[in-house]
Amino acid sequence: MFNLSGEAIGLIDEDGYGVPFDYLYGAINSILEYGDIKRATLGVNYVNIENLTSIDQAAESIPKQGAVIFKALNGVAVVAGSSASKAGLAEGDVILSIDGVKISRENDLVDILQNYFSGDEVSVEFWRSGQTDNVMIKL
Repeated sequence: MFNLSGEAIGLIDEDGYGVPFDYLYGAINSILEYGDIKRATLGVNYVNIENLTSIDQAAESIPKQGAVIFKALNGVAVVAGSSASKAGLAEGDVILSIDGVKISRENDLVDILQNYFSGDEVSVEFWRSGQTDNVMIKL
């Protein structure tokens, strides 16, 4: 693959899909460090706020988009020792964006995290009790 300036920016795989060099570098580094490709995770159970029907959508202070951290059937909202836990994220927080990429129904948290590998550091914007904050998290 080439950009408009003629610079190589990636490869085309056997199925015809473009694979950017940034992804390949991350995958190669992961293989060299761990012997496998380690995908990035935050360590939270969540649901997209747009999929919730039980919250008051008219409330001004509740974000209209994002990933709400909640206790799943296993009783866990934030996995102990996870990146999210170390950063202080908690049940009820709403993750709004990762590195400036807004979370929405079309751009799910998992979709965004697929662009990162274990060990990458990202900026996470979140909402808690009417306040918006940012935290750097090492995945």
